[in-house]
Amino acid sequence: MSNRFIIHRGELVFEEDCLLIKDGQPAWFRIASIVSLIAIMLYGVLVIIKYFRGDDSSDLWIGVTIISLGIPAMIVQSKISYDSKIEYKHIRSIKIRRNLTDQLLADILLNNRKKRRIVLDSEDLGRFGRDHLDKLIEEFNDKQVQTIPA
Repeated sequence: MSNRFIIHRGELVFEEDCLLIKDGQPAWFRIASIVSLIAIMLYGVLVIIKYFRGDDSSDLWIGVTIISLGIPAMIVQSKISYDSKIEYKHIRSIKIRRNLTDQLLADILLNNRKKRRIVLDSEDLGRFGRDHLDKLIEEFNDKQVQTIPA
């Protein structure tokens, strides 16, 4: 038996032992974002090397700024999960909230300290919060997953 919930750009499917998330987030996106961050940080290193070969002091500050912004970005990127299939035993809790742009979000916090974000509804277009949110929370509670509603 599986329950389905239509979300903003896809669906959530509750299966016997796992949650299937079909929201169109490509699996390659994580790799592409990490590769682009590494490329940007390598550019920062090259700018610093250029400073030592030349005499323009702005090169040093530009390179240091790029690297100092790239390191936290890499840390944040490493904490994001793009998995489309998550077993219930790996879910620590779920926070359901609205953000400033009026999107209804579900942040799935995993045991490995990563987070999987799902957009349930955008600008209340599908009326997910009014029509289906209670059923969604009840389904998570049936699977023994702690849900923290907004």
